[in-house]
Amino acid sequence: MMSVEELARLVAGVWAELLGVEVGVDDDFYGVGGHSLIAVRTAARLRAELGLRVPVRVIMENPTPNALAALLADAVASAARWPPPVPFRTVSGWSLMEQSGTTVLIQSGMLKH
Repeated sequence: MMSVEELARLVAGVWAELLGVEVGVDDDFYGVGGHSLIAVRTAARLRAELGLRVPVRVIMENPTPNALAALLADAVASAARWPPPVPFRTVSGWSLMEQSGTTVLIQSGMLKH
């Protein structure tokens, strides 16, 4: 389990890499050159690093690595305690269907009625 300090350093490192500047744990996202596209890339990196889906809005509303880390700490701890959910494709009676670029979830039992 990562501490808030470790998470803050991770976030600062992600921002530093994406922005090409040094970022401290108390630096403001917008002050170091952050914007919505960097926030989207940050969300993708945090998902890859931590296995969490972090909404872009959360990143933009918590504009320092310390603030974001404090918010994420509980989620990281919870994710470590719980096993990952079963993917839909392996759940009996459920199917995924791709149609016109849209993914539809179908419960096969409902198709009979």
